[in-house]
Amino acid sequence: KKIKKFDKKFVFIWVRRLAPTKGIKYLVEAMGQLSVKAQSNSLFLFAGSDSDDYVWYKNEINSKLQKLPTHLYKLLGNLNQEELRDIFLSSDVTIIPSVMEATSLAAMEAMSCGLPVISTNVGGMPEIITHNSTGWLVDSKNSNDIASIIERIVNEEYDLFKMGESANQYVNQKKSWKSIATKVEKIYRDIL
Repeated sequence: KKIKKFDKKFVFIWVRRLAPTKGIKYLVEAMGQLSVKAQSNSLFLFAGSDSDDYVWYKNEINSKLQKLPTHLYKLLGNLNQEELRDIFLSSDVTIIPSVMEATSLAAMEAMSCGLPVISTNVGGMPEIITHNSTGWLVDSKNSNDIASIIERIVNEEYDLFKMGESANQYVNQKKSWKSIATKVEKIYRDIL
């Protein structure tokens, strides 16, 4: 069930470790490419690692963010599981702009909260994201693709509720501990 805390704005959330492989650079570039309408009607939440790793990258990202309107984003820092759940429930879309990724736990957590995902088409992400159903797949390192999807979301070209339901159903049916245990049990039974 959605908790709306940020009225009248489309809320996009990025939950990652601040590392070059996680692609935040391309998301921040995309934010700068948005139309005035999209910037006025969007809020980007950044949650995740405040560690001292990749200080140079963190400085680069902060420099890019400082060039954007301050109403466009909020830096939330590290969140505990309960805080993260509440932020997911008050968001509309999660963004995973990774340069490389196996399968993102943050994406599946967001999907379980009913959020569609904008993700790069890398690693295992195409296995959990069905384009235009549970989210959107874009090319890696392509801020233009990310900005284009965000513009279309703000212009209400997608039924986010329906996509969020599809994302939730996928995760509950295919990635829950119960479904994984059933698959593992079947493997053992087939072997024996």
